[in-house]
Amino acid sequence: NSISELYDSTDPIAELTRIVVEKIKFFNKYTDKEKDNLSKYSAALFVFNTFYKANKRIIGKNPSPYDIDFVTKYWMKLVECVDIWEDLENGNITKVKLRSDYLVCQSVVIEALGEVGKYFYNNRTKWEEIFSEIRNIDWRRDNPIWKDRCIKDNNKMVKNEKSICLTANAIKRKLGISLYEEEQYIEFEMKRIGKNHE
Repeated sequence: NSISELYDSTDPIAELTRIVVEKIKFFNKYTDKEKDNLSKYSAALFVFNTFYKANKRIIGKNPSPYDIDFVTKYWMKLVECVDIWEDLENGNITKVKLRSDYLVCQSVVIEALGEVGKYFYNNRTKWEEIFSEIRNIDWRRDNPIWKDRCIKDNNKMVKNEKSICLTANAIKRKLGISLYEEEQYIEFEMKRIGKNHE
């Protein structure tokens, strides 16, 4: 998927994603533009297809000429606010440890951030100020806020539409953003199922 999207000149989301990844130094450095899966010791942290899907969540299927600017600013703000990525650049953590101990490079989280980006795309008043609070999120895998969202009881990750939504919900709550009715319903279902398992 990554390689087909990378070279698909007829897909406006693919074109937008190529431009955005190339503009953002950190993403350009650590994104594999051909593979869809990374090995434990890969030099990359992300795959192109993940950003493609996340950007489609933000702006839909038909971007306007102005969307490149918003999407670039959105992901640049994220890079600015994720301290663990800065630690990697400064040599304070390895890519292997970053992937194993933290979730912020995982595709489920990047797509969840796409859902968060969609909110800001539709509600742009002071969005950068609000989004800057993302620097206070603890991205460690063992942080309890991720349990039953993208981390299951066996400490394994899960990625599907429900887990993406639940992960986005957790991020939105940390940013003080109200959930839509359908997001609240998914939260209710998660808690109901959790109580039934107690």
